[in-house]
Amino acid sequence: MTALEDDSSGERERRRFGPARIFSSFRINRGKVVLRSLVFASVVVFFWPHITIVVPAGKVGVLFRPLFGGTLISRPMTEGLNLFLPWNKVTLYDSRIQLRKSKFEAVTAEGLHVRIEVIYRYRIHASKVGRLHKVIGPNFTAVLLDPAINSIVRMETARYSADQIYGDRRSELQASIYRGVTDPANHNMIEGSTDPSSTEMVFGRQALFSGKQGRYAGYVPLVELVDILISEVRLPDRVRQAIEKKEEQQQLQQEYVFRIEREKLESVRKRVEAQGIRDFQQTVQAGISENYLRWRGIEATLRLATSPNSKTVIVGGGRTGMPLILNTDDTRGDATTAPKRDGARKARPASRAAASDSLDLTGDTSQGSL
Repeated sequence: MTALEDDSSGERERRRFGPARIFSSFRINRGKVVLRSLVFASVVVFFWPHITIVVPAGKVGVLFRPLFGGTLISRPMTEGLNLFLPWNKVTLYDSRIQLRKSKFEAVTAEGLHVRIEVIYRYRIHASKVGRLHKVIGPNFTAVLLDPAINSIVRMETARYSADQIYGDRRSELQASIYRGVTDPANHNMIEGSTDPSSTEMVFGRQALFSGKQGRYAGYVPLVELVDILISEVRLPDRVRQAIEKKEEQQQLQQEYVFRIEREKLESVRKRVEAQGIRDFQQTVQAGISENYLRWRGIEATLRLATSPNSKTVIVGGGRTGMPLILNTDDTRGDATTAPKRDGARKARPASRAAASDSLDLTGDTSQGSL
């Protein structure tokens, strides 16, 4: 009987908690189950925006827990979906490289007041955003970066003159400002450009608590300064005009130096050219004879005879036999005729007119060689 009773009790237990029993119970309490499910879904939908947050790309979140110690420093929220309690608060920070422009007043070595416009790029590490949020807050650019950079800009600018800042030493000033801002000895919580590891970017334990601080133990930089660029230097108008005039005069001086060098080279060229002409004349002078000059005169006469001007050529005149050319065009004589003052100058001998309008090549061969 005892065995039969145990079998029957086991059978009853299986019937009580089996699928059939559950399905039967659901059919009986269907309304209550549906109502409870709707209530639970409504609660989840209502509290879902207050218990979840999606961190966008390039962002990092800092969790503030009012009931459990305040700001969570050791583990920031990474990109993607994150859960938190409704009474906690999440603040998002941009972990990408960001750009900011600022204008600072400074004094040069001569005591001139200048305005320097600086463009600097910076970023925050995800490993240090919790401490940054706790110590400074979201307005860290105006509280931390601008005052530190302004101080170094004023200090470094006082070492340079106005023309140096306005001229070719601007890059040197940029480098000195960057070194001064990122110097760990200043303890301004700004570090130079580095490449943090994946552990530092995600968890931050190595960067904050590893103790790799060197001789500045306990000093934790919070913001990374990538670079600094000076975009504009505004000097007083009179000083700027004086510097521009000075640069202009320097350029003119260099231009005159170039002109002098050019003229020296031109004189050397002409000297070489004259020496070449002299050597040429000395070389060809021995080969010039009287017959050669006569032949060149005949060639010149033929070229003149074929020109469109009207003329008369007499061949065989004179003791040397060179041609005689008479120009029959009297336009030159009419153009050069002066007004007649008295009757004595009206008649001019025909021989003189013919002599003035003719070209005699029968002279000496030395005259006709030209």
